Amino acid sequence: MKKTFITLMAAMSLGFSYAQVPTLSNSVSFGDAASQISTGTAVNPANGTTYSTGYYWGSPSFGTNVLPAPTGGNGGEDRNIYILKLTAPYSSSSVVWAQSIEGDSVLISNSIAYDAAGDVYVTRQYQRCCNSRWHDI
Repeated sequence: MKKTFITLMAAMSLGFSYAQVPTLSNSVSFGDAASQISTGTAVNPANGTTYSTGYYWGSPSFGTNVLPAPTGGNGGEDRNIYILKLTAPYSSSSVVWAQSIEGDSVLISNSIAYDAAGDVYVTRQYQRCCNSRWHDI
């Protein structure tokens, strides 16, 4: 039993030592570096369609979509949530749409998911309370 366990552990460690390092095949930036933070991404492996979410301040551009600046009146601390749909291959023109979730508080998205019908689900948190204006996507 002891010999079998040691052999199994040695085989497992050999398998891990030959793991391949992933290669970055594409990278695209959107908006500006100071005004948005990405918090979640969901990718359809069949066709590369990607949904991304995060939060922003200011009025960032995603492709040709310019999102409205937060207007909650909390001394410049307001944040809106953004949601993007991108198609592969990725470039600045691959943004299908960009939407915001606006409110009178600090809104921060946590994660994003989608279903087979193309419905998008975003989880979020509040740092102040509590009115938000939802948009159909």
